Amino acid sequence: MRYGSIDQETGMSITELEYEEAQRFHLRPLIYLIDEDRQPVLPRHVDFGEPAEKLKALKSRLKEGHVVNFFTTPDDLAMRVTQDVARLMKEGCVPVQESALAQIVNNLPRADWPDDDEFAYLKKEIGSLADPIGSDIVLREALQFIFCGDNLSAAFLVTRSTPLSIRQATDLLVKITGVVGSVALKGYKVMEKEGCVSPEFVKAFEQHLFEKHRLPLFVRQDPKGEAGNPVQAPDAPPSESKP
Repeated sequence: MRYGSIDQETGMSITELEYEEAQRFHLRPLIYLIDEDRQPVLPRHVDFGEPAEKLKALKSRLKEGHVVNFFTTPDDLAMRVTQDVARLMKEGCVPVQESALAQIVNNLPRADWPDDDEFAYLKKEIGSLADPIGSDIVLREALQFIFCGDNLSAAFLVTRSTPLSIRQATDLLVKITGVVGSVALKGYKVMEKEGCVSPEFVKAFEQHLFEKHRLPLFVRQDPKGEAGNPVQAPDAPPSESKP
């Protein structure tokens, strides 16, 4: 998550300046924030230091003063925006034109899908887990849904494209999501060594992975040297043996 481009005169982001201008004219804002519990964000898209603190303060201000909507996928955001805009237009007795709503949807920001190099790396990390999917195209689209936090759409995609049942597809994608999470964790640990993120942030992210997924999000080499297999974590730490 990023605070955005900074205006040099005020030190505020363009987004916050736009909000300030809307408040000055008493315009009713429509506010949408990423659902941080369901929307994975790549490390390169996360601000740290002063910009992160300013973003946190802005979000707190918005949540305290307004009704805030949370979204996951780009389609989810598009649906919420078009519904809210149409409702406001009706309240203001303004004719609702489908072409205008379509233009709004087309101008919405879209998820940053993995490029060829990123997909190749993820595919290598996922390894034989992806064998039941059998298609790079389907795997890549499924990863796109996973990055947006829409695991259900990913499961439906795999079900339509493979002989897997919805339960089998869901279980498979949980494991794949675990590998993706472990890749993000390794990236954060590298950033921690370089001083880009704090140890507390990495620890919180690591704990988040355990709390939000049925399988642990760690990848290690098995005795045969094959990577990409999530390792089942115990439900509780083993008790210490007493002499």
